[in-house]
Order: sequence, then C-alpha cells, then structure tokens
Amino acid sequence: MNYKKFIIVPIFLGLLGSICSCVPTLTEPTTNSTSGETTLPTTEETTLPTTEETTHPTTETTTNTTISNPTSYEEIKNEEEVLLNEFNEKYSMSDFFSYEKKIKVEINMDKNELYQLSEDYDLYPHHSSPIYRVCDVTFTIDDDVVTLSKVGIRLKGNTSRRKFVDENGNIYATVHFKLDFNEIIDYVDYTESEESYIDERTFLGLKKLDLKWNKNFDTSHIKEYVALELYKEYDIKSQHIGFTQVALNGTNLGLYYSYETIDKQFAKRYYKGDAYGGDLYKICYTAAGPADFTNVKVGQNVGEEDEEANQGNGFFPSYDIKTNKDETDHSSLKNMVKVLNNNSSTIKDIEGVIDLDQFIKYEAVSYVLGDPDDLRNNYNNSYLYFNNETKLAEILPYDKDRMFGTQCDWNPTGNGMTQANPLSNWAQGAGQEQKNPLYRKILSRPISGAETYVSTYMDLIKTIFENSETLKNFDNVYNAVKEQYQDIVIADNELPSIEFKTSDDINLTFNNYITSKQNHFNNKYNEYKNSL
Repeated sequence: MNYKKFIIVPIFLGLLGSICSCVPTLTEPTTNSTSGETTLPTTEETTLPTTEETTHPTTETTTNTTISNPTSYEEIKNEEEVLLNEFNEKYSMSDFFSYEKKIKVEINMDKNELYQLSEDYDLYPHHSSPIYRVCDVTFTIDDDVVTLSKVGIRLKGNTSRRKFVDENGNIYATVHFKLDFNEIIDYVDYTESEESYIDERTFLGLKKLDLKWNKNFDTSHIKEYVALELYKEYDIKSQHIGFTQVALNGTNLGLYYSYETIDKQFAKRYYKGDAYGGDLYKICYTAAGPADFTNVKVGQNVGEEDEEANQGNGFFPSYDIKTNKDETDHSSLKNMVKVLNNNSSTIKDIEGVIDLDQFIKYEAVSYVLGDPDDLRNNYNNSYLYFNNETKLAEILPYDKDRMFGTQCDWNPTGNGMTQANPLSNWAQGAGQEQKNPLYRKILSRPISGAETYVSTYMDLIKTIFENSETLKNFDNVYNAVKEQYQDIVIADNELPSIEFKTSDDINLTFNNYITSKQNHFNNKYNEYKNSL
C-alpha cells in the first residue's frame, strides 16, 4: 500500500542511474555519533515535511521531480536489467542464504528520505508502518555485486520498531527492514517502461526480502538459522534464512538475518501442481485476539490486513489472508475451526481438516526448540496453509527468534522452556490452560483414536534429540559463520554489537539448553511409556 507525502524528491544518478530519495527497546538510544555522515549528492534542494504534514499520510497530488534526460536514463536502467539478469542466472536463492558465502547488503538513501523512514514510526506507533520509502540496494555475494535502484523500504516488526535516525542522518538505533523490489512509490516519477520493469523485477526469485538484527542478543548468531533448518530436516516447509552484513548510508549495522518472505511466491515455490492455490494465512496474536482456533469471524479476526481501516487505527486480523484475497470465502478455515470445537468430532473428523501427520512432525520439532511465543504456547507466530490437493491444513513455522533457551527480555517459564512437559495442557507463554482445541484433543487430552499420534510424537522427539544431523552440526555452522562475519559484528555509531561467543550472559547456550531439555524430556518419556 502506498501513501503520498508532500516532499520534493531529489535526483541521484548513481552506479546504475537510480533515482534515490534514495515495541519495547532493549537499550536506550545512544548519543548521536560524531562520525562523518554519508549522504547522497542531490541536484536540487530537498525540503523536509513540516510537523503538520507528517501527522498522517495523504492521498493528494504530490510534487514530483522529472527526469531531465529520459533517453540517457533508459539506457542506464536497461543496464541494471541486464546485470540483474546475469546475476540471477549465476546465483540461486540457496546461494544467497548459504552461510558458506559472504553476503553484504548495502542500502543507500537520501538523508532526508532516511529521516522520514524513521519518522514514519510516529504515524504507526502500534503496528507496522505501511509507508515505503525509496532506496538503492547493492547486493554482494562473495566478490560479485549487483545494484537495484528504486527499491521500496519500510520498517518491519511489532515491539522491535522504533525511531533510529536523527534529523542530521545519524543512526542511533538498530531496526528491522522489509525490502520490496516491486514497490511503486507514489511520490517517485517513473517512465512507463521503468515502471513495467520494476513491477516484474525479482532478485534471485524473490520479490521481497526481510532483514532483522539480532535483537535477542544471541551470541552464537545462529540459533534461528538452526531452528528453521531443523524443521526442514523433518520435512516441514519453512522459509530460507541466511546471514548478511547490512550497511546503511555507509554505516555498518553489523550482522543481520535475511529471510525469504512467506507469501504467494513462497506457496508457488513449495506447493507444486494441484497442491498450489490454497488459502494461506499468517496467524498471530494481534489486537483482534489470539490465534487459538476457538472462533473465527470474517471482519473481526479474519480477513486481509488493512493499516488504514477503522479511522487509521488499522485492521490486524489474527488470521490474515495472504493468497486468494479477492476470491476466498474462508470456508476452509471456518470449517476447520468448527470441527475442532465440536465436542462430537471424532479423530476421523479432525483428520478430514488437518494433516495430522504433518502437525505431529511440526510439533515435535517445535517442542525441541522450546519457543514460548509459538502457536502452542502463546497462540502466535505461525502460518496456516490449506493444501489445495489434500484440502488439509498445514501449520508452518514463522518468527523463530525465541528458542534454544532464549531468555532476553522475556522468560515466562523462568528456565528458558527447558522444563516444559511435552504433553502439558498449559500454554507456557500465555500462562494459562491450553485454549487451542487442536493441542487439547490430539496431544494433552487425546480423544479416542489420537493415542497413535501421541506415541508418534513422543518417539519423534526422542529421535530428534538423539539423531538430528542439524543439532549435531551446530558447532560447525557456528564456526563457519564466525569465520565469515567476525570482522563486521562490531557496528558503527555505538550501535548494539554482539560478538561471537560460545558463552552467553543473557541466554542459555545451545549446549546447556539441549542437555537440560533432553534430560527433562527423557524423564517424561519414561513416565509416558510406563503409563501405557
């Protein structure tokens, strides 16, 4: 969604002739850096919006800067397209997300455009800003470089969002970003062919890319990567995740995670043939309530996210539709919830709406990870996809930044989830009896016929602890990532810097977590087997 602002956009003809106008904090913002700022040259004076102009995005006509030499610009733009095509042919998405390659993402913006990106937080302090600003992005894989011009950029996250730049362009805090390679920004002037090119542009098959800093101060830097790889090892579809140095206007922000976004393109990549085409939902605990599968009502907690609804307060459904937005009647979701909450439903009925084999694998991995903020423990942070071939719901992992003993800023169990009972009827993060009927009926209070699933679940957890190649490979991944990035984790401008360490003063180390969790599980496993 685009929003016009009363600003004058400066022109910057860079390497590829781009036009560049381009949650609680863990620590207080530091004093502004006195280091030299990096700015982009402009060809005319840039005017900052006044306070009145930034109280809310407008939809009125803006003043756009025109291109002085369209023919020359088209030639340069075509050069970008040629170089990007060559880059896309040489590298794959797997290359970009591989820890064996050194990746760098350099974002360059006009100083005033960067300031406005930070100020957008004031317009949407309670949820993500929908406003995209314009930037250039240079990607480096080992020694190969490609630059994309006129890329959309916005702040990402919920409790992690904050202001991060002062009016002089000094960066004083670290934040998450979302990049959109297809975003057409209202106040930027495009030629017809350029707009057509940007509308179809992809970087290694990606239309968007998420960049997140290590806000939970994981000194290994790799826990979330290992978590998503563990899902993949046990045949659960999960997004690619990688590592990258991020620099913004020449300021080193340190080591970030990069993410493949879960969207329509994700569904196309991982659900082939007849399996593609089903409804995909992001399911999270929002202002509309928890995603606990107890009730769904279109327009209340089900629908498409709309930041401008409700007089600008936004509509953020717990079940946010990501595909088939204009076609779906949400019947698959409504029927699933109805079956789960019907006291007369049998195991066969539940097997008719949810892929329980997939669910058991998903939940076994999730237990090993120990995330208090997931679907089971806080009715949050998951995706739900209705396979168009099987017509069954599959649960997909998302936002796994609080696992393997992460305790920074929130430790609801007091022990980093190491003592959680695998068959508990307690939602650990929410601190209450389990409300989600899927977990009650299949795992914690199994209905008739669900006992086989419980046995499979317990045995699989034991197998993961004892045999997982992903868990065994933790130290190798740590050493490889450290070798690639240890020279850049000290950020500029006194920004948060998390050095590579096997010790951890805030969170449990990976080895301490696994040892404690496995010992506790083994006791519960023996109790379970003895009860049969």
